[in-house]
Amino acid sequence: MSNFNEFLSLMAKAKKEDPVAIKAKEKEDEIKQHIKEDLGSLFSQLSSLKKDKQPEHLTEYIIDTPIGEVPELAQIELVGEPSLDRYLKAPIFNEPKKPEVDLTRELRVLTEKFKFMEQWVGKIANAGPGSGAAEIYNLDMPTKVVTGDYTVGRKDYYVGVNADVKTYITLPTAGGNLKDGRVVVIKDESGHAQLTPIILIGTIDNDPNGAEIRINNGAVQLIYRNGSWRII
Repeated sequence: MSNFNEFLSLMAKAKKEDPVAIKAKEKEDEIKQHIKEDLGSLFSQLSSLKKDKQPEHLTEYIIDTPIGEVPELAQIELVGEPSLDRYLKAPIFNEPKKPEVDLTRELRVLTEKFKFMEQWVGKIANAGPGSGAAEIYNLDMPTKVVTGDYTVGRKDYYVGVNADVKTYITLPTAGGNLKDGRVVVIKDESGHAQLTPIILIGTIDNDPNGAEIRINNGAVQLIYRNGSWRII
């Protein structure tokens, strides 16, 4: 038994003299000393705050901070002091925002309107005031029936020939306010064109001798283009 006691004694002595154990003990003592100092500083600050009668919620805020770090008082909102919400509720912050105007879109709309007006002004300048109403006869398609020779007038669209003798129908010529697209229809209404033909005077399909209607109840539809009447 004495030998065992001596063995334990030698082990304890060796442990005390072991450099690693000594270093670990020193580190442990150092950590304990730092903790003790930090706790002392913390309790000292708490005591100082308590003497100054700071609000309870301020004390709780400081306890949650890391050891050795104390927030600046300027960063803590004290009880009774004006809050940020008070300023945010002021009229300057709650004033409704005015809708922003899309200047690019407004400029594009104005440009399109001016362009439209410019086009219409150009049409009026080229054709003259009231020129559209002067061409209404082309839409009404006026008709006329003749019993002898006849010169197609400016407002004639359909010319019916009801004659029992050869009849000469003179077509309008260039210079008589004749425009491309003018349409004229010549029709044998007597039913005698085979015996009494209808002679069309004018340039037709590039032929200056004109044309003839020699079929009973026959008709010719002509359109004017580029100085000549053309059968369609």
